[in-house]
Amino acid sequence: MTAACGCVAACAAAWLLLQGLGRDRVTPLLESAGAGFAAIFVDLVIFRWLRDSFAGDAAATHWGLTLLALPWLVTALVALWRLQVGGPLMPLRKALAALTGAIGLAGLVGAVVVANPLLSPGTSGDNAVAGPAPFDTLTLAYLLPAAFAFAAARGLRTRLPWLHLPLLGASGALAALWLGLEIRRFWVGDALWRGGLPQGELISYTVAMVCAATGLLYRAIARGSAPLRRLAMAVVVLTVAKVFLLDAAGLTGLTRVASFLGLGLALAGTAWLNRWAATRQRNPSP
Repeated sequence: MTAACGCVAACAAAWLLLQGLGRDRVTPLLESAGAGFAAIFVDLVIFRWLRDSFAGDAAATHWGLTLLALPWLVTALVALWRLQVGGPLMPLRKALAALTGAIGLAGLVGAVVVANPLLSPGTSGDNAVAGPAPFDTLTLAYLLPAAFAFAAARGLRTRLPWLHLPLLGASGALAALWLGLEIRRFWVGDALWRGGLPQGELISYTVAMVCAATGLLYRAIARGSAPLRRLAMAVVVLTVAKVFLLDAAGLTGLTRVASFLGLGLALAGTAWLNRWAATRQRNPSP
């Protein structure tokens, strides 16, 4: 970690010394190297701090796999950022980005699938969530890489436009997974693999999905984006299907009536907004 800190300081000093000298090819190298070393330094500090206070195998947990995967993903992002420099090292940078990206992606997939605390208790129940929400290991495991993917999508949008949508999709999926697991933890506690499926948890998912659809639709209207509007409607369809297939079975009496009434009003408002947005896109104001 001392070496990483020294590298960050050296890159920052070199960047300051080169300001105003017209070294346009060197500046992106220093910027990417400094940012990459800083991100890796913070990642290692967090991992070692958690590992020292953890009794089990940290590398096999949901948060451990993510923290070990992020340095590889940062290295891949740095290599992609340096493609703008050009030169004879372009093929090497592409190969480095592909190799380190594949390794990091494998670790992240492991955190999402193999070490998911909803699916795996670990070797002896050591895969439970730790820390107060939202500053817990779920945030490290899923929300942190979601933010990283979102930042990468924004940073590489003009340089590598073909990566923009996949990175945004990965960011959205990881953020949705994080929110779902946080809701699960609220209802059943730290051991997500236990506790069945309480009715309150199902309703919480429905509320979150309605809010997500509304947010996507608002964003679609603000940007005039037809794909975002279609995505919002897809979330609405999924919400309706979930309510009728899962939620309705556990509701009775006035609770069932109130739940369907609230959902109906929310979906009616969303549908009205969607129709208004579609009309606005077809007939833009002069």
